[in-house]
Amino acid sequence: MQNSFYKRMVVIFVGLVLVLGINTAAIAAQTIKIVTAHSSQKALGDLLELLAWEAIKSKGYDVEYKALATPELAAQALINRDAQFSAISSGTGMMAVQAGAKIKMVCEHKANEWALMTTSNITDPKQLVGKRLAVHSLGAISTGMVNTTLKNAGVKLDLMTIAGSDVRAQAMLAGQIDATPLEIKDVLLVQAKVPGKFHILVNYSKEMPQLNGTCFWVSDDFLAKNPQWVQDLIQANLEIRRKGKADPKWLIGEGKRLFPELDLALVEAGVNAYLQADIWNVNGHVTPETAAFSLKFYSEAGTIQAKDLKPELYYNFGPLNAVLKKIGQK
Repeated sequence: MQNSFYKRMVVIFVGLVLVLGINTAAIAAQTIKIVTAHSSQKALGDLLELLAWEAIKSKGYDVEYKALATPELAAQALINRDAQFSAISSGTGMMAVQAGAKIKMVCEHKANEWALMTTSNITDPKQLVGKRLAVHSLGAISTGMVNTTLKNAGVKLDLMTIAGSDVRAQAMLAGQIDATPLEIKDVLLVQAKVPGKFHILVNYSKEMPQLNGTCFWVSDDFLAKNPQWVQDLIQANLEIRRKGKADPKWLIGEGKRLFPELDLALVEAGVNAYLQADIWNVNGHVTPETAAFSLKFYSEAGTIQAKDLKPELYYNFGPLNAVLKKIGQK
């Protein structure tokens, strides 16, 4: 009887192990769904991020690029938990924190790539008086830089709002505006379309390389509950950036694949310009040094209050540092 009892117990135990094993495998095989909120449609500057999301699929992640109309809406998506990752300007994120949002900057998405493009007859910021100057939104990083330029020149303007660097580039080509901050690829587009008619009045990328540009933000709650997920997302981006920097021809080919609507020459020129300007920084470009510079800039620009300049309010260096400890600095 005892032998029969033990045999039945062994059968039951093995059955439980098998069932638990199947369930464990099923759980392990579940896809991790991540939504990344952005303030505009996909553009060439997002190329490395898009490639990173393709690459991380092999680790069980399904990352959706969600385009919203403004940086403020992208920040709100993070706060509302409609997104887990958000690529928004450092200034927009800081403004959201000052308004009570529990979010942190964890890695740079794109470094400061902006340039103030104007008609060629404008050779000094003081000549912007009375001109039609358009910006993406009042909270955009490029707007902060433009406001600093205007302030230093003693110029007061009512800024127009046209969302999207590519849309503003078309508005400039159509003669609807006289000046606007543009991303690298749109600067190249405008210059190629009508050589000599427009020029770069202020190259913010060269003037302020330490200013954190568009950055990846996460909520404090999501980071606390899923630190490994955040690290995996950061690592995927850094690894693709390193691959692209080591093999520009491959990266240009991927740019042509993901952005077939763009002129091939523009893709090649744009990718090379991004690489040369180190817009896709291989180490994430979120450090105490960039934090200090960015906080000082936004305080002087009036984006954030001078009393709230503690980096820990806006930055969490932990996830990026953990990734760099794992894959090394370049």
